[in-house]
Amino acid sequence: MKIKFIPILIAMAIGITAVGIGRAERVIRPFRPYAQKPVGRHPSALLPRRKLAPVAAQSKSASVRRYSSLPGVSLNPAQKLAPLSPDRLGFNLHVASDVTRPGLIQLMRNARAGIVRWPGGTQSDVYHWRTHTMCGGWNPHPNSTFDQFMGSFVQPGRFNVAVTLNYGTNESCTGGGDPAEAAAWVAYAKAKGYRVKYWTVGNEVFGPWETDLHAQPHDPKTYAQEVAQGYYPQIKAVDPKAKVGIVVNPYDLWDATGWTRTVLQKTPYDFVETHYYPLLDEATRDSDLLFNGVPDFRAQILALRQAMGSRKREIMLGEFNNVPTRPNRQTMSVVNALYTGMLLAESAELNVSAAFPWELQEDYCSHDPAKGLLPTANFKSDLYGWQTFATYSAFSIGFPSASETCSKGLPTLPFGTPFPVARTARLFGQFVNARGSMVATEVSPEFPLIRAYGASRGSGFGLLLFNLDSAQSVTLPVNLMGESVQRTVQIWTYGKQQYDQSRFNRWVGPAKQTLGTLSPTFQVELPPWSMSFVQVGL
Repeated sequence: MKIKFIPILIAMAIGITAVGIGRAERVIRPFRPYAQKPVGRHPSALLPRRKLAPVAAQSKSASVRRYSSLPGVSLNPAQKLAPLSPDRLGFNLHVASDVTRPGLIQLMRNARAGIVRWPGGTQSDVYHWRTHTMCGGWNPHPNSTFDQFMGSFVQPGRFNVAVTLNYGTNESCTGGGDPAEAAAWVAYAKAKGYRVKYWTVGNEVFGPWETDLHAQPHDPKTYAQEVAQGYYPQIKAVDPKAKVGIVVNPYDLWDATGWTRTVLQKTPYDFVETHYYPLLDEATRDSDLLFNGVPDFRAQILALRQAMGSRKREIMLGEFNNVPTRPNRQTMSVVNALYTGMLLAESAELNVSAAFPWELQEDYCSHDPAKGLLPTANFKSDLYGWQTFATYSAFSIGFPSASETCSKGLPTLPFGTPFPVARTARLFGQFVNARGSMVATEVSPEFPLIRAYGASRGSGFGLLLFNLDSAQSVTLPVNLMGESVQRTVQIWTYGKQQYDQSRFNRWVGPAKQTLGTLSPTFQVELPPWSMSFVQVGL
């Protein structure tokens, strides 16, 4: 997530970006104003379906050959899709958070996350690592220098790291980012033996919500030139093994002269970073998120690979959530939890190298307008949920908190309380934290509201099963193709039944069952609106 602007400040923010960092950004404390950039399902930003038709037509079912006529879900171990890796799940953490806080490492471990993205979203383009300062009067947490981040959080947790380099501002805050500053950061990390896997040049710098003090801000030709002549060669000179990534805009893929195609054609890169927020706060619907969010994401990744052409490079999903502006009732609910689980699984199946929900923790909340607290967001009754507040945090930072937005009208939620997104992320983390591969699955037409993802793991298998029916349980037959050995089957399920207890401020975890030693064809019961991790033989 990025800087957030109240809607009436968007025009002002664009003007500020063009002329410099002004007072209007500084008066909103501590690091995040109230609303965010207008990306996602927006008339001026969404990929037109008619122009994406050749790619969008390649749906998941179309890209996996049919191999079974049995009802239910079939898993085909012979059809491998992508390797499993703990890096398939990461979390964002920004420089305004205290990385030395006791228990923070355990939250990442609880989610089974293998990689962390830092020092933030928009914060990255105003942050200067050597001086631990930020342009525009913002303040990083004093305990969150790069050395403290690596020494107190990353190394003890044994996490991989994705760093977003400053493209927007130089150290004097008078111009655009300095490639020499970025190269010095990479050289320092190498000298210290810090394990940084990815270095991305800038954060969403194609958009006017980002701080960019170049003479021509948010300009793809300027960005391509700065990367090609500055960032890329200078970083490679100090560390030839460093992976240098560029920012792409998935919402202009159809435009041959737009940001994405321009930078892909004119820039050297080792990977590309994309972000994904499919809905706008004021136009959010649960059905859109559950039924359109993941197919649209798949279409965008396929279109991005098509735009990359013969350059076979990694794709990283640096940020995603349901809405890019003000977390709403849906953000906290089982609906967003199911979407998060499906998007993580979809990204792994598409061989997206790492995916980062926004975010692990942050001291920021939005509220039901009826409560009379600011900032307010969409808490309309047509969105399913029980909370009158919302946060992007996967785990509670400890509510009520000291922040202006999270200090009133909240129930007591101790530090580390897992919210619904943390629950489904953990199930996905269990799924990918093993040697093996994502493998093909097929759901028969008799079960239109079931989504399935499979993995082959040594002598066993894993399945992620989603029931998108909000009211009915489903008894689903499972068929392990080509297998004959009986194996122990266990299942963990998180869904509506567990989430609904949060109505009374009880944030319970998945239900676990051991189904016994079963043949390769068996049945599982999937409750309404649920995600289930089925472990076979491990």
